[in-house]
Amino acid sequence: MLQAVFPIPCCWLPTSEGALLVLISDPTYPPLGMSSEVRIPVRFSQLFTTLEVADHQRALIGYLPSYNLPIVYSGHRIIATTPHGIQIVGKFDTQGRLLEMTTTNTLQR
Repeated sequence: MLQAVFPIPCCWLPTSEGALLVLISDPTYPPLGMSSEVRIPVRFSQLFTTLEVADHQRALIGYLPSYNLPIVYSGHRIIATTPHGIQIVGKFDTQGRLLEMTTTNTLQR
């Protein structure tokens, strides 16, 4: 079983013959900004369609720091808030499997 956690910015590019994973660890590389942060739920769920990940909660804990977001742990939930007020909430079962991931804009309430 292959387990994966990406603590640094990465891009997963599927091809007809497999896939290419590009990891960017250069601190001078410009960040992608807000659009990158709001795509976290999509990118993170794509991970499970390409790799077998045993503990989704642990993988998200390893993945979110690459965005430098403050993270709050609340029971079986992980909440990260972007500088733009967007909350990314991951809900997990008791075995760490992802049940739901949502985004909400806390500044528009």
